[in-house]
Amino acid sequence: MPPGAYLDECVNRHLTRLLRARGIDATTAFAAGTLGYDDESQLLFATRLGRIILTHNQRHFQRLHTRFVAEGRTHAGIMLIPNGPLALVALRAAMLIAWLDRFASAESLLIRWHDLQAELTQGVRLAGFSESEARQAIALDPIEP
Repeated sequence: MPPGAYLDECVNRHLTRLLRARGIDATTAFAAGTLGYDDESQLLFATRLGRIILTHNQRHFQRLHTRFVAEGRTHAGIMLIPNGPLALVALRAAMLIAWLDRFASAESLLIRWHDLQAELTQGVRLAGFSESEARQAIALDPIEP
């Protein structure tokens, strides 16, 4: 079962509705009342909840992940998702969360869209996603609104 998702405040909070429609337990910084927390506090909050944090803030969270690893600290996982149209972001985020099934745990993982994108481009497919969705996710076909 995939971990719950906690959306950083830079992620469109309407993404939660789209993730929940796919059966993913998702919440937001807005719903949690953590708007304005700095990045480390957001990550620690998500970790306390046992949720992977989804963010568009790639540069800051990559640095934060590197620092945690160097200090021997753990977190519940960081998922870096590119910004874009909400339907595309939702599809990619859902696919990344489903992709986590291949790992024993998301603990202290830094998950990037391009890692999964490379596999999808090579023909790997995820259970629960159609060929059409895979093609949309890697921008071979237009995304359906």
